[in-house]
Amino acid sequence: MWMFTFLISTVLLHFAEQSTYCPIKADIVLLIDSSGSVGKSNFQKQIDFVKDFVNRFSIGSTKNQFSVVTFATAVNNEFWLNKYMNKQGLVNALKNITYIEGYTNTHLALDFVRQNSFLSANGGRPNFGKIVIILTDGKSNNQSATKKAAGDLHLLRAQVISVGIGSGTDILELEKIASDKQYVVHVENFDALKTIETKIQYVACQQTSDTLQGTDLHSSCKIDFWIWILVGFGSCLILGLMFKLCWFTNLNFSTEERNKRKVSSTWNKEKMTTNRPTKTRKELDF
Repeated sequence: MWMFTFLISTVLLHFAEQSTYCPIKADIVLLIDSSGSVGKSNFQKQIDFVKDFVNRFSIGSTKNQFSVVTFATAVNNEFWLNKYMNKQGLVNALKNITYIEGYTNTHLALDFVRQNSFLSANGGRPNFGKIVIILTDGKSNNQSATKKAAGDLHLLRAQVISVGIGSGTDILELEKIASDKQYVVHVENFDALKTIETKIQYVACQQTSDTLQGTDLHSSCKIDFWIWILVGFGSCLILGLMFKLCWFTNLNFSTEERNKRKVSSTWNKEKMTTNRPTKTRKELDF
C-alpha cells in the first residue's frame, strides 16, 4: 500500500514539475536595460530574473531558443538565438554579461532586434513564434522614435512584452512598446522581478495561434490547468487511502489486542486453577 502511494506521489510530482515549463516553441529575445539609472546591482537582478525565467522552458533547435540584448547608449548583442542549445551553456553565458551604463536608447534596441535578431543566419526560424521581452526602469530618451520602432517591430508579427520596473517608467510608453496592453507588466522595484516570472511565462504562452502559424497555444496552456486538477485529485486520493490504511490498521490492532487480552485472561485463569493446591478430605475435616 505504501509503495502504491509512493508511486502515485512520484507521478503527480513529475506532472506538477513539468507544468512549470511553457509548452510553446518560439524564438525569444530578451532586451535588458543597462542605462545609468539601473546600476550594477540592479542590473545583476535583471540577469538573475532572466536565468530563472529561461529555466522554465525547454531549450533546443526544435524547441525554444533564446537571445539576449543589452541596451543603454549603444546596443550590445550578447548572443544570438542559435548560440546555445542547452540550459547550462545559456545560464553560463548569462553569468558573463557585464554592465555597461549609458543613456536609455530604447528605440535603438527595438530597431536592432527587428533588423537582426530574427534573421535565419542568427537562428531565426520562420515557422516559430517571435517573442520580445523588454525590461526597463525608465522612459526612453526619444519617445517618438521608440514609438515608431515598436510599431515597426509589431509589423514583424513579433509579440512584444514590456516590463516596467520602478516609478520612473511611463505606462503609456510601455503600452506603445507592447503588442497589446495586456502584455504590459509593472513591478515596484528590481527585487519584485522574481514575483512575475510565472506571469511573464503565462503571457508568452497566451499568444494567438496565427502568430505561431498554426500552433495551438491555447490548448497547450490549458493542459497545465488539467494537470493541476489531476494533482489536486490525486493528492485527495492519496490522503484518503492513507486515512483508510491507518483506520484499518488501528481497527485490526484493536481486534488483535482484544483477542490477545482474552487469550491471556483465559490462560491466567487456567494457570491459577491448575496451580491451586488440592486439599485432602482429612484437611477439609480438620
